[in-house]
Amino acid sequence: MNIRVLVVDDEPLARVGITTRLSAYSDMLVVGECSTGEEARAKIPQVSPDLIFVDVEMPGISGLDLLRALPREQARCIVFLTAHEEYALDAFNVEALDYLLKPIDDARFGACIERARRMLALHRQEANFERLYGLLANTDKLDNGGVIMIGSRGWETMLDCMLAVEPTWSVNLLPRWRPASTRRSSYGFTAPRLCR
Repeated sequence: MNIRVLVVDDEPLARVGITTRLSAYSDMLVVGECSTGEEARAKIPQVSPDLIFVDVEMPGISGLDLLRALPREQARCIVFLTAHEEYALDAFNVEALDYLLKPIDDARFGACIERARRMLALHRQEANFERLYGLLANTDKLDNGGVIMIGSRGWETMLDCMLAVEPTWSVNLLPRWRPASTRRSSYGFTAPRLCR
């Protein structure tokens, strides 16, 4: 799965340095570059980045002010870039994922990428849990001794969510008698059972 990245820095060489480093990672897809905070604030809703690298000190809106102005769902993973150590506490107070000092060390950059991957995987897992719980709440179900019977409505989506978030569950497709014309799948099975 690709991670959509936006790079925001007023220095063109700094943007090139970040995009060049990102090109070494096959799952990193640069979806845009911005030279100001104002430009980034307009572009973020358009490109929906998963990860944003942003300089702290820029003309106009600073990187910190940009993060404060964004809705939380648009600023899940922010990495601050700067040549100044004094902004680190402010960056973590606004829940930045990481804080890279310029000039950027390759090993430190690699560690930042791994941290971003882990954080985004947690966000995806959380979203899958929410979808799964929502689907469970909206289906006809019978909880009987650890077995949940799910109606045919939307069970494929539920299984995808369930397997993504809880690999310890097993899925048993139980045959159920129905006239051949109403069978739901080519195997003649109806809704699955989820066993906890």
